Amino acid sequence: MACFHPDLERETVEVPRDIFAELSSAIPGDPRRLMVSDNPETLDADIFIETNITLWHDVVKTSDTCVKHRIFGWHLNRMNAPIQVGITVENFAQDNALQIQDVVRQQHFNPRGWLMEVGQCLAKSCISGTLEQIEAVDNVVEGGEVGLLEVASVPDEALYGFIYEFSIVRSKGSADLDYVIRTVASQDLCANVRHITEEPIPNDLPHPRGSWPFSETVGTTGMYEVGTAKLYRTCAPEALDKGEPVDAIFVPETSDVPGSRENIGQYGAVYTVQVPILNNTEEEKTVHIRVNPRGGAFAGAAEINGEVYGIPLLRPYNDTALIDAYSAPPGVSLYTFRYMTAGASSLPLAIYLTTV
Repeated sequence: MACFHPDLERETVEVPRDIFAELSSAIPGDPRRLMVSDNPETLDADIFIETNITLWHDVVKTSDTCVKHRIFGWHLNRMNAPIQVGITVENFAQDNALQIQDVVRQQHFNPRGWLMEVGQCLAKSCISGTLEQIEAVDNVVEGGEVGLLEVASVPDEALYGFIYEFSIVRSKGSADLDYVIRTVASQDLCANVRHITEEPIPNDLPHPRGSWPFSETVGTTGMYEVGTAKLYRTCAPEALDKGEPVDAIFVPETSDVPGSRENIGQYGAVYTVQVPILNNTEEEKTVHIRVNPRGGAFAGAAEINGEVYGIPLLRPYNDTALIDAYSAPPGVSLYTFRYMTAGASSLPLAIYLTTV
């Protein structure tokens, strides 16, 4: 398991309720594609309308010769028997051959206990770059064929959480890339899941699913002035004025694939937080930068000054974790850190800024 990073310390403080402020802006970052397979989350008899089903897919048509991918998956087996869940790649370009390269992943099967522990471990290993290196079952996918990246047997009553990163490279031919990546499931443990090529099953349940041409949000707070206290909410379902938040970028409108549902929690994505700080004094001031859940229990991982830490289980509204005690020089400076949300967490997560 690549989730050995220590957790930040949980602190309970009295967080004021009248200091909320909106983020200034948010834009997509890393162009690695993100595919989120979390809907349907619970796989039961109502979902398995056939023995074999496609859970979700990412449809790619591009003139690029190499595309980087990340897949976040979160599925609970409630079929009263083990099932198979796999990832396949179908190559529609008859004259091309594809290679599945640079495959790394983390997967967990949790039959009981704290689901957020699985999500936090995935977040730690992804943001730290310590996903496990593996080889795809089928390294090369010829034109018109379906290749298998990997398939897993998921025990009954087990949560199967996973993150994969890999590259699809055109290794032969000159046509545009034209392929589909699928998460597929089968009740038959002996089935060849390469043969599951149907459209994803329709689902209106309130869990994220989608495929986006980016996997990072770069969110910037308003200018923080030393001596004040501010709470900037990230991954909020709505803005303070009930409108759409500026960081709501993982939405159906920005997905490449019809049938997507919004990924408010930005599961599987990296969130880069930028805090511009104004120090109008002539000496350094210490600014405490904390995270504080505002919707429900939260856990995750953060990269702080090049080091990765777990964000421990935090309860709303007065649990916090200190990200950093930043020495703000006179004038304007910029503080940056990154975080990932653990699966099963509740949002939003606020950035709580104070001056010592």
